[in-house]
Amino acid sequence: MKKLLILLLSIFSFSSTANAEQKLVDSQEQKYRLYFSIINIDTGPIELRERLPIEGMIFNKLEHDDGSEYYLATLKEPFQSEERQITYIIIGARNLGQHVGPKMDGLPVNIAYVIDDSLLNQKNMDFNKGKFSAIGFVTDISNGTFKSSN
Repeated sequence: MKKLLILLLSIFSFSSTANAEQKLVDSQEQKYRLYFSIINIDTGPIELRERLPIEGMIFNKLEHDDGSEYYLATLKEPFQSEERQITYIIIGARNLGQHVGPKMDGLPVNIAYVIDDSLLNQKNMDFNKGKFSAIGFVTDISNGTFKSSN
């Protein structure tokens, strides 16, 4: 399993640190492999706008008590924001009835930076471990193929 995940990371050419890659590999709850691109930002910080398009890979789904779905993603190219390196983000569909998933094209999403890496190994969303940052639009760049590690 570890070798497969490392291979997936190398194919996607992630430039994140070995530490960040190891955290991703060590997570036992990885169920999703969906590559995406943030193609536009409606509202959000300049550091996001300057990097468009921003590519990443969803690797875990987080549940919430209200039934909302949130997804953890690792970024292809981490960046600096307010003296913090952003390697992981949380995305969730902005509008009721819409879902993050295969074949999404310009889907409006809420974007939050992960500010506490312990969230990477949790099953439920904890809003204290993320910081809302932007409203953006994402597109599936994995050719519509929903990949699962199971």
